[in-house]
Amino acid sequence: MTHLHGAGEEGAAPPPPLEGFEGFEKLSPHHPMGIAINHRGIRLVYDGASHMGVLMSKEELESARSFLQDPSKTPKDQAGRSLRDLVDRGFLPKGPLPSIGPSSLAEAAALVDRYTSQVLIRKFCLKVTDRCNFRCTYCRGTHMTSPGPLRHMDIHTARKGLELYFGMYSRVFLKLSQRARAWALRVCPPGLSWYGGEPLLNFQTVRLSAEAFLNLPWGELGIPRESLRFSMNTNLSIMTDDMIDFLVRHDITLFASLDGPKDQHDLCRVLEDQTGTFDTAFRNLMRIKELYPRYFSRRVSIFGVLTDRHDVQRCRSFTESLGALRSVHFPERREGVFVRDPQGVIERVRLQGERMIEEMLETAKDDRSFPASPKAAPLYPFARMSFQRPLPYDPLKLTLTCPMGVDNLMVLPDGNLSICHKAEVPSIGHVEGGIDRMALANLYLSYGETVTRHCSSCWAVRLCPVCAASRITGSEERWDFINPSPAECRAIRAETAFRMRCFLALSIELPGVARRIEELAKDPSVNVGVLTVDSIERAAEDEGI
Repeated sequence: MTHLHGAGEEGAAPPPPLEGFEGFEKLSPHHPMGIAINHRGIRLVYDGASHMGVLMSKEELESARSFLQDPSKTPKDQAGRSLRDLVDRGFLPKGPLPSIGPSSLAEAAALVDRYTSQVLIRKFCLKVTDRCNFRCTYCRGTHMTSPGPLRHMDIHTARKGLELYFGMYSRVFLKLSQRARAWALRVCPPGLSWYGGEPLLNFQTVRLSAEAFLNLPWGELGIPRESLRFSMNTNLSIMTDDMIDFLVRHDITLFASLDGPKDQHDLCRVLEDQTGTFDTAFRNLMRIKELYPRYFSRRVSIFGVLTDRHDVQRCRSFTESLGALRSVHFPERREGVFVRDPQGVIERVRLQGERMIEEMLETAKDDRSFPASPKAAPLYPFARMSFQRPLPYDPLKLTLTCPMGVDNLMVLPDGNLSICHKAEVPSIGHVEGGIDRMALANLYLSYGETVTRHCSSCWAVRLCPVCAASRITGSEERWDFINPSPAECRAIRAETAFRMRCFLALSIELPGVARRIEELAKDPSVNVGVLTVDSIERAAEDEGI
């Protein structure tokens, strides 16, 4: 049985198509977590349960099929014996996963305790106001039928939230060795992010909370002030010189909203009377660049949103020409919508997949920076799968989301706590009392029940991009987790299988590039994932800090 970067036969007939496109096939109806992906005669057999991949020739795959159909038969060749050994260790288990995440409240509470004591919080946000002076057509707030009172956060609430964050960060930071602390400060230093609404509508709280954040006793932890970080999202509607000076003085990473040139930006980013906002936003953005050009190129990123109405190329070309640090566009997001055009995604993969793979290979061959580029980032999850041994099944580790309420936390204007900046409900506590352990445990249990019902037979379960926050719908009074529709799941699997095939193609055609992607994907200082005490210690040791 061959492993990654091994040789295979050339010109073998492709397997039967899976879900409407060639190059993919399910292994067995009794093993729903397995899939075989073919590129030029080499098959990557992937098992979503154990997150393991094994390369096989056509003959080895047929031997595997025979064994899976009747495991009682003694394998006749080495490939069959090797497969039986892997199956005995957890590869390609029969049937669906028993559960995803905790299956009882006691298990959920234990999971919360483990996360709380071991996970270093990566992002902390103050939503300093609900108010926004724009009425962007794609914003959830614009379409809420009952948005409730529009609140400003007061400085008392902000300070209590910062004290809570300091306690969460320091609790885990102090468990680290000195060299691991140095690594953590480089990769995940203490940080404060401001969100809204439009946060600069409450500039007083922004300004005072920055001072309060800097004045927390970081020095007692051995953390110098220069290690502290700030970031802010803004629609650029207001930007006085005092505000610009504040941004520059604190070296704040600024995410500025601009969709494209005037006619494109004003399609969706409008005021209440439907007039466009480009002139104001662009003038304020250019004012920052005029006053502080170096800050603009080092700390300002332009974020845009694209809908079916936008000219994608014009929007991207315009924002990229402005000289900011980054220019990124995101697809429009609607509550309860996970894939905008599921059939279109499947058709694109089916009709254009071969061409897109060839174009990727050409780019990777000619561009040495490809492994570290955004074009390669979607391949990182596949580089992290195991090719040596099956990962043990552990429902408490297979939660399909970042550690809710521990890895990321947002304080709302009234002091309620939410799991992250993508979801304001349900509340998991308040700044006056901290995180409610049992409320968070119930959240994990509810989420586990939702995804177990829907995802326990899906081979792409460990690779699905749909997180817990994006599944939450409703209000504080009545909320729930929802799953993608069957059509959306087919599209997600199609895209996932295509990207896996891209990684397989790189491994076969350009193994050096694939190895570099593997190195970057497994380097937590580059591909920053959930950070635990153990993972930080290992990373620091690997780097020799």
